[in-house]
Amino acid sequence: MITLDQPWALLLLVPWTLLILAVAARQATTLRWLRPRVSAQGLARLTRYASLPPALHLLGLWTLGALLTLAAAGPYSVAAGELTRSTTDVVLLVDASLSMEANDAHPKPGTTVVPADRLASAKTFALDLMDAMPDARFGLMSFSGDVVTHAPITVDRAAVRTQLRALIGHRIKQSSGSELGRAIGAVVHLWRHREDPLQVVLLSDGDVSSDPAPFDDALTTMRALGVPVHTVAFGSDEGQTRDVLAPGLEPRKLLVKFTTRRDTRTLAKIASGTGGVAVVPETAWVEDLAETIRSRPARARSLQQPVRHDHSRSLIGLALALLLAESALTRRRVAPLLVLLLLGGCTEAQRAAQRLNEEGRIAFAVRRWDDAAAAFEQAAALQVRPHIPLRNLGLTRAAQDRHAEAHSLLERALVVEPSYTDALFDDGVVLYRWGGAELDVEGCRFERTRELWTLAAARFEDVTARGEAERAEANRAAVEAALAKLTEQELTLCGGPQDEPEEGEDKGEPDKGEPDKGDPDKGEPDKGTPDPGEPGKGEPDKGEPDKGDANQGEPGDGAAGGKAGSPPPLTEDERSRLAAELQRARGATEDGASGWRQAREGQQGGTGEGPIRW
Repeated sequence: MITLDQPWALLLLVPWTLLILAVAARQATTLRWLRPRVSAQGLARLTRYASLPPALHLLGLWTLGALLTLAAAGPYSVAAGELTRSTTDVVLLVDASLSMEANDAHPKPGTTVVPADRLASAKTFALDLMDAMPDARFGLMSFSGDVVTHAPITVDRAAVRTQLRALIGHRIKQSSGSELGRAIGAVVHLWRHREDPLQVVLLSDGDVSSDPAPFDDALTTMRALGVPVHTVAFGSDEGQTRDVLAPGLEPRKLLVKFTTRRDTRTLAKIASGTGGVAVVPETAWVEDLAETIRSRPARARSLQQPVRHDHSRSLIGLALALLLAESALTRRRVAPLLVLLLLGGCTEAQRAAQRLNEEGRIAFAVRRWDDAAAAFEQAAALQVRPHIPLRNLGLTRAAQDRHAEAHSLLERALVVEPSYTDALFDDGVVLYRWGGAELDVEGCRFERTRELWTLAAARFEDVTARGEAERAEANRAAVEAALAKLTEQELTLCGGPQDEPEEGEDKGEPDKGEPDKGDPDKGEPDKGTPDPGEPGKGEPDKGEPDKGDANQGEPGDGAAGGKAGSPPPLTEDERSRLAAELQRARGATEDGASGWRQAREGQQGGTGEGPIRW
């Protein structure tokens, strides 16, 4: 069924029809005056309109106006279509042991309401995380000495929320201690054969039972399966002493007295051992964790849902074909009519999307990031070529150093328009800058940076494979060089991949300098050409902030302490030699960054590229 978006536009047919009739009447009056005064042969010459009779010419003009009027009315139809979306699968693993009943939980940031206990705080965090990720699928498990599966991974979010609200602590006879190894092992057992990406959010105080089973093997398995475990620590560092009374007895008998406190170190070990992140909820609530989860690989799903088909372009195409045919027959100039044709096909939604996108570009140019982001978000919500404002919004978030969100937005632009090479290229830049931000030379933590830079190199390689090697190949080579330097630094300064130092172990004297993260060279992206029937994309704004240059030097320097089994503390001579090595590496890094910046400025005048026009 065809529906009109702006039916009032059909009223324009009335004046157009009256105009054509007035021209026809004027021609008829002229013919009546000529017939008695001009010979038949002369009349034929005077009234010949190229190879068309005047009546057919007027009919063609009326049809052209009618097609443009119908296109302006915005005809569309709705039919079932397939849409590919990325879906994240998350398992909520909640600690329901006896220690989670301690009432030393911190209030949610920005509020003064103190939860009844640690378990209540964990449930509130999990519910807010579900609200922050409306497109994700969730499963729910709880554990103490035993593990209970409350809900498998499902799209029925209401069922998961109901189970989560009803969750209570495990009974003493089930087990009062936290067996983290058993809980992680249960996740491995249930989902070890999955091909789709999976992530786990462990909500616990980290206080294990008095005789905990080792869980190093479970972490190794999770890491091998590529399943990150993100941990959220509840409770206080000071801890609390609890009395456990026998139920059902009067007077109630004291069974045991124990002290429980939050163990953030154990939870951080679980997160780092599986590639996840550790969160302390009194300083960071669900927003940062939700961004991290969304930034990881997700599952692509094909959904059947109503899809709107706009028929304005078809009508504009017919009008254009008619205009070209008429032009060929009459040999007249049609440039003014072509301009009218291009403008007449724009619907109100198209004009609004273009206007909002342009407002965002103006705000971006003067670094009003929030105003730019709001304009781009509204333009994308109109669903008119949404890949353009999504890419521009990603660039805005990247300018704010919100790398995870920028990466997510650029991936969404690629889902909407898989052939959008500019978004793929920008994603490589964002991943490179994100890896630089994650680099921790002082702590000898290179794993996250290596992961992100490897993904960035893959993005540039993909752009090269799509035939744009000129601007992407140099970036890919630069990132690979940076990865090689990263490995060299890790071996030179840290002696290879580092584990987390044990408590009481000498951590060395880290260099306080900040590593040079470097940025990939953005190159000169293809500016494209305006699409007929739609507003032109125009030229990229040359006054936008530079997105950075790829640093072929070392990405950062610093020293870190030893690991388990390391030799005694360094002597003064050894410290001096290490400081000299750090200074040499830092100098090489700065020289490499300076060379790339100069090369870039020589190519592009030192300017970067910002959001593109419509």
